[in-house]
Amino acid sequence: MEMDPVFEFGGVNVFWRIVDVLQADREPPKHQWDELLGSAGYEALSPEFKPSFFQEKYRLAYKPSSEAAREKAVNMGDWYVKHYVDVAERRQELEAWISNLEKREGFIEGPVSKVREWIPSDGEGSPVVAFAVFDMDSRGYETVVIDPLFAMSLGTDFGDLLAHELFHNVARRFYVYDPEDMEPKDSDIMWVLRQLNEEGIADQIFTLAYPSRDEHVADSPWVIQEMDRLIRKIAITDDTSELSRMLRMTPPRAGHPTGHYMANTIIEVLGKERLLETVGDPLGFIRAYDEAANMRGLKSFSQETLGYIDGLAMKYGGE
Repeated sequence: MEMDPVFEFGGVNVFWRIVDVLQADREPPKHQWDELLGSAGYEALSPEFKPSFFQEKYRLAYKPSSEAAREKAVNMGDWYVKHYVDVAERRQELEAWISNLEKREGFIEGPVSKVREWIPSDGEGSPVVAFAVFDMDSRGYETVVIDPLFAMSLGTDFGDLLAHELFHNVARRFYVYDPEDMEPKDSDIMWVLRQLNEEGIADQIFTLAYPSRDEHVADSPWVIQEMDRLIRKIAITDDTSELSRMLRMTPPRAGHPTGHYMANTIIEVLGKERLLETVGDPLGFIRAYDEAANMRGLKSFSQETLGYIDGLAMKYGGE
């Protein structure tokens, strides 16, 4: 796989300039906000975060005149403001970390090599990996977005996190359907199935540990049964909006633990190559899991649900 990711730090550089202005209790000029929000990372985040979100939260986090409101927000559990305050307090560490990353020639080869192990065939491209101060998190959008404090906090695991997000970027090139070209009533179910498929495979590369993760994975058979119940109802209901909303909320953590459980089952029963055949094909992923679950005697999806999945495949492509 010919893949040459490019790090982009422009958004972080503008961010620090805005912090300097706000900490002087002044308002950054419009062109500075425009430069920040137009940078690769912040632009990629725009469908998820409105431009006014960062402007309001950064003002609250950094202006001396906002001290009372800032303390109140943090005390009331405003995670974002607390995170932005932490970022500024660790500025020297972050700038040194970024400087070191820029100098680490060949670093990217490790993550790229790990991605190569989880795609079905050769691909190529130069995805942008942009840094933006938004949350202790990352996104595998068409532009990969990573919060610098989150990245630094991972230590030696940063390379694996990067590989996880690069997998999402590469997986888009194997989509058997166009996520932008589907009927509105199908968008939620296709989102859920795509999350299970992509996160299930990406978490084979790297998964974040959290206190209830093992419990969530153990709950996967119940989650699959509940998804099955909702999809069977969706199949025979005209107004599916509420059922679709419930379906979207059923897999915990946006599908990570349940997808991981399903992907592991496919690997253990049918082999890794069978799993790789489903990259970019969430409907094929469901079929592969069903095959593996039946062979192992596990709870799977009903024939009604599988029939509905077949109908979606006829519409949008897939196994």
